[in-house]
Amino acid sequence: MIAGIASLFIYGIASVVISLMTRKSIFLRRFFIGVPTLLMENGKIIESGLRKCRIDVNELLSEARVNGFFDLTEVNIAIMETDGRISFLPHEWAKPSNKKDLKIKAKDSNLVANVIIDGVCLIDNLRAICKDREWLIHELKVNGYNDINDVLLATIDDKMKFTIYGKNIESNKSTILE
Repeated sequence: MIAGIASLFIYGIASVVISLMTRKSIFLRRFFIGVPTLLMENGKIIESGLRKCRIDVNELLSEARVNGFFDLTEVNIAIMETDGRISFLPHEWAKPSNKKDLKIKAKDSNLVANVIIDGVCLIDNLRAICKDREWLIHELKVNGYNDINDVLLATIDDKMKFTIYGKNIESNKSTILE
């Protein structure tokens, strides 16, 4: 009985320690929790993503139906989240709106690039949008942030809308970059 109680106690302490470490380190968060995996992009199924997540096409179809997509041609992007759920981004024309009915030209949305998470600059994401750290620091200063550590999350979308979520909720800002 003592061995059982000791193992529960050790498991509880390990759980708390891992939780605290993953809150402070992006590397450890990715190691212990994982990263989201792309399952569909531009309406095409990515087989390597399905294999990596150990799901088959039937499971993808089932999750799509649960999320209201009975036809995969409506899905632009599908991502397996770290908690096992699948997020779906429909094509612009498939979103529940009146744009198609009003014959307004629509363009597919792209993913938002996270460039700062928990005060850490994500260089690979900056490179993906053809920007660098110096550019990011300049834009932060323009928006009133002198230190990256003051930023909880900073994102840039495909229309170059730069959104900053400061560590204080009053300091959240959005800026359209030119």
